[in-house]
Amino acid sequence: MPDTRYLNPFIPFAAIHQTIFPILCVAYWFTYGIDWTTFFFATIFGWAYFNLFAEIVIHRIFAHNTIPIKNNILKGLLAIFSMYGVGTAPASFGLMHIKHHLYADTERDTHSPNHLGIKVLSFFFHKKFEDRDFEGKTGMKFMALSRHLVTDKTIMFVQRISMPLLILPLIAIPYFFSVDTLVNWYMWPMAISVNCLLPPILNHSGWLGGTIPEKQTFSAHARNNFIGNWINPFARNHGTHHSVLWKDRTDEFLIKYLKDRI
Repeated sequence: MPDTRYLNPFIPFAAIHQTIFPILCVAYWFTYGIDWTTFFFATIFGWAYFNLFAEIVIHRIFAHNTIPIKNNILKGLLAIFSMYGVGTAPASFGLMHIKHHLYADTERDTHSPNHLGIKVLSFFFHKKFEDRDFEGKTGMKFMALSRHLVTDKTIMFVQRISMPLLILPLIAIPYFFSVDTLVNWYMWPMAISVNCLLPPILNHSGWLGGTIPEKQTFSAHARNNFIGNWINPFARNHGTHHSVLWKDRTDEFLIKYLKDRI
């Protein structure tokens, strides 16, 4: 069983980026004023940061292991930069996301609007994984599908120092630059980045106009054409785990989808 001590900081830091950062930014702008040009470009920067480092790097490359990275220096740098876009390190994010795939739309799903209701809007309420997630037949699948994360020394090294790394910009940027730079070019863009995770989560329960295909097959993508699809264009082909009923998810389906299908 993986050492879970270093894997569960996911939710608190993601929630801080999601909620506390915007509140502090608004308070700062209310007090000291806002430059709307800077605000506009910082918002675009946050959206671009999400699509590159959160959606492509930490999600597709690390969580789904679609492109194994051999160079440890490059892997470490990507792990660190992608961490800021979601408020957690790759191993935490990866395991939570793999659990979501295994238990999609059930009560053990990490972020199912069907079971969390309105609370799904805050990462404070998203479910952590538990020791029982690594037990039994499904637990064996979970460990097999997350092995590339928890056995990778570079990814786990970044995981172990993720809290200091997440705190570091809050100290270093004001020290070397200014508080204005911290607010406009770090806190606000990272808040935008982590909140870009919400549209596909909401859509996967039809909250934003998504639908379940009548024929639930491996190739039938469920609930993808959501309002605001431009926020996360890479999520269009990532709904199969919602389109096959839990009772019909065979071992072959889960392994093929989670390892080969992006």
